[in-house]
Amino acid sequence: MMLNVIVATHNRGSNLRDLLESLLRCESTNSFHWDVWVVDNNSNDATQEVVKEFNSRDPEHFHYIFERTQGKTYALNRGLRETSGDIIVFTDDDCIPDPSWLKNIAAEFSSNPGLGILGGRIELFDPADKPVTIRTWRDRRALSEDKDIFYFIAGCNMAIRRDVLKMVGEFDIALGPASRNDAAEDVDIIYRASCLGVRVEYVPDVLIYHNHGRRTELDLQVLKRKYLRGRGAFYAKHILKGDAKILKLAYWEFRSVVLSLFKNLITRRSAAEDWQVLRCLMAGITSRLTG
Repeated sequence: MMLNVIVATHNRGSNLRDLLESLLRCESTNSFHWDVWVVDNNSNDATQEVVKEFNSRDPEHFHYIFERTQGKTYALNRGLRETSGDIIVFTDDDCIPDPSWLKNIAAEFSSNPGLGILGGRIELFDPADKPVTIRTWRDRRALSEDKDIFYFIAGCNMAIRRDVLKMVGEFDIALGPASRNDAAEDVDIIYRASCLGVRVEYVPDVLIYHNHGRRTELDLQVLKRKYLRGRGAFYAKHILKGDAKILKLAYWEFRSVVLSLFKNLITRRSAAEDWQVLRCLMAGITSRLTG
């Protein structure tokens, strides 16, 4: 079994170095091979030098690609086209894998031929960071309800069989960081796969640590707005295709926010957060409709 690790990166040379060093510490067995494809998404820092340093140390495992078109999904799709392994593994440049990360991913796919997409546990690397963009469940679980799609697994710790990607297609370039909508590229590809009957599982032993560095309330607000905007665009995309399941999810979310808004207005409490949620969701929907 061949595992291709794809990392899309932009101007995070220092973080990237920590990630690549941690990958060198990952345990391996004779049952699988692995390599890393760093897709430099038009960086102007030392990203290229960092990757070339690792390539010179270990040319079998580290590869560099330059993708000029700005946007994480452009970089991820470029990585997909450049690789040919059985399993495509995704992580971000601010993550630190547990030493058993690759070994456990390979073992899961080897022992479960019906598994199509695998996600894993995400813990904070630095306890001073806010507890966001993590997944800390300690029990194995399978995706079974559409309402869980936004919170089930995250793209910084995700692996997909190549055969599944051939069925599902590439990442949506209208979603994800540096696109018109800042998130939901991982949610979208997982949802599209699940609609085709692909089995999606969360496995806690597939562990990485997220060194995201968000420590202020402003950091959290910015992140929340990105996720909401991406979710709005995701809703619009699939509703326009006539997807009744996503229409139902969108209806219940909007209903909940509107009811909360009116309740707060009636009781003279602050409705600022409700207004923000509505604005961000509608911004994503509008972006998709006009894009």
